Amino acid sequence: MIGSLRRLFSLLLMGVTIVTITSGSTTAQLKPNVIFVANSLTDYLLLSPLTSYTSPLRLLVLNGKDEIRSLPFSSTFRILYFNGNLSASGLLDIALEYEISFNSAIIGEDVLSPDVMPYICYLATLTRSIVVPSTSYDVLSRLSSMGVNKFIIYGRTSVETTGSILKLETVRDVINYAYTQAWMKNYLIMTLTNDTSYLLIAAHYAGVRGGVLVSYDPEAIHMFKPEWLAVVSPPITRENYSKVIKLFNYSTSIDSDKYIDIKIGLLTSTNIYSTSRLVAVSLAFPELGGTWTNRGLVASMESGSALAWKIVREMKRVGLKTLYLSDSEDAQNLSYQTFLSTLVQGGLITYINLHGNIYALSPWQHGKPLLDFTDIPYIFPTIVLTLSCETCAFSQLSNPNESIAYRFIDNGAAAYIGSTSLEYGGEEYGSTYPEHMVHMLLIQGLPLGEVTRIINNVKIAQGKRAPKLILIGDPLLTIKNRGKLPYIIENISYRRKYKVIIKADTASIHIAIPLPSLDSQIVIGNESRLHLSTVSYIELEDDKPTLHLLLTRELASWGIGDLKPGEQFTIEAINPNKYRIIIASISALTVSITLTALFLKFRQRKHITHAEPLMLPGDESIDDLRSKVISWIKNHQMYFKTRLPPEEGLLRYLEEYFNEEIQEDELDKYILRFAMEHSI
Repeated sequence: MIGSLRRLFSLLLMGVTIVTITSGSTTAQLKPNVIFVANSLTDYLLLSPLTSYTSPLRLLVLNGKDEIRSLPFSSTFRILYFNGNLSASGLLDIALEYEISFNSAIIGEDVLSPDVMPYICYLATLTRSIVVPSTSYDVLSRLSSMGVNKFIIYGRTSVETTGSILKLETVRDVINYAYTQAWMKNYLIMTLTNDTSYLLIAAHYAGVRGGVLVSYDPEAIHMFKPEWLAVVSPPITRENYSKVIKLFNYSTSIDSDKYIDIKIGLLTSTNIYSTSRLVAVSLAFPELGGTWTNRGLVASMESGSALAWKIVREMKRVGLKTLYLSDSEDAQNLSYQTFLSTLVQGGLITYINLHGNIYALSPWQHGKPLLDFTDIPYIFPTIVLTLSCETCAFSQLSNPNESIAYRFIDNGAAAYIGSTSLEYGGEEYGSTYPEHMVHMLLIQGLPLGEVTRIINNVKIAQGKRAPKLILIGDPLLTIKNRGKLPYIIENISYRRKYKVIIKADTASIHIAIPLPSLDSQIVIGNESRLHLSTVSYIELEDDKPTLHLLLTRELASWGIGDLKPGEQFTIEAINPNKYRIIIASISALTVSITLTALFLKFRQRKHITHAEPLMLPGDESIDDLRSKVISWIKNHQMYFKTRLPPEEGLLRYLEEYFNEEIQEDELDKYILRFAMEHSI
């Protein structure tokens, strides 16, 4: 007890302000969750290896003495402010106070020099090594008594001590050694600036994640071929947005397909404090608790009511108490006051479908918006998903302080996924496919970066330029799996045919399955006549063709229409090359037979007087076969861009299927060809 009081007194002497949060008359636990607020770069470096993102939590932010107390989640934390004069002995006192043990230490008189600070921070956090800017005998002795048995010495200082010694004389030595210690080498952490503040935040994040820290260089994507990329940056605006676009472009060129291969997230905001807070909350997100984590928030204009209800149902199925705001007739509860109060209550996921731009959100297109960037309150660390237009159109943004997306991040959101362009929606349709995003996050437990990548790739498959969606946040951030998959997949024929059986009510299905080839044609056997609405793409994953298929049921309005237990369908991959070979062989044989017949007819001096009609087996006519083909297309959900009914647009359907231009007088031949391929 006396030792603890002495350490507390020494902390106060070195300028550490301690704020202990209390509940009633009961003081917080002896070792509560804590937030270290470093008001200098050196303190941030020294405190970095002392942080913990498992219970008890020890978070680290840079600056933001007043701002951090405004965020609702911080009320359950003890907050320690460091005023820029943290000494070696004071640092060791903090380690003892919070019972933080270290096996290794990085020491040297020059560890705090600006050119090496970020890389010392990176190495220290990677290796869980305490950083001590001193080589005095007293400090080394104290480190040894605390269990440190490995000393990493930076610079040309000679030190005599017990334990093993590793000498790193230059900045390059530090970087090279740090790379050997990274355990997640498929994760790049990249900065868009040489500003030491952002480099330090990137170093801290890279160290905790175990990733590879690099400065801005798109070629690093080709060099490392990462699976993940986090970009730590000052605010993205029209001035530096081209750098982000270049990273996305490089991420589509890792293999031979046209799709984004990397899960990308931007760790950015309007200022250094908010960015450091975003990093800290992202790392701690799985451990953050509170009643807000059991709620979901949905705000939608009337035109998207049915889609909003799909999302409400998905949230409720995983146990989220969902607050629904809308200006529709059934709700009529969307107003400025209700929206703000709902945001303040907080939720695990916040879904917004309103008209939008980079500054504001509103259920109406003209006049004063419902709320703009000045209205966003301080909120719990929710994940914001939007169908709203252009809220992440950073190519148009001059002043980051006027961005509604950044204001959500600045005021507490853990992540924000928004569009770079115009989006479209209707009763049950949203062009960012938010029902699938919610399903992938809540039920499949996919990380934010993977969910955003999948939707961007769907857009690429539709002929759009990437990125259509931007993730501000940690691409690795994952919601703890809250529900069981509502379907099972049976492999009927290896990589060629699958059966999907629905086991529980669901509004959405996402399937990723291997296929024989990139140019496989996909046929959905709609055995239960499910009226499915589907989007998909086929990409290379680990050099293997993989289908990503998103399905939902049309006409799923209000409380009915979701996929139900017992319903099922098949997914079949057809290799078009196989049929091209067969067709080519048949064509060659036909030509040979025709030439032979002509030769014989010529020798017999007989003349053809009329063209014979296309002959079909038995008594069937081409009109009968046309009707069967139309019926087959209607009963099997296939991937066609045309929205005409098959009766009116059969030629367009067949053009898309065969990827050929078909003349009217060739239609019968292609009907027969389609019927042969599908054994109609």
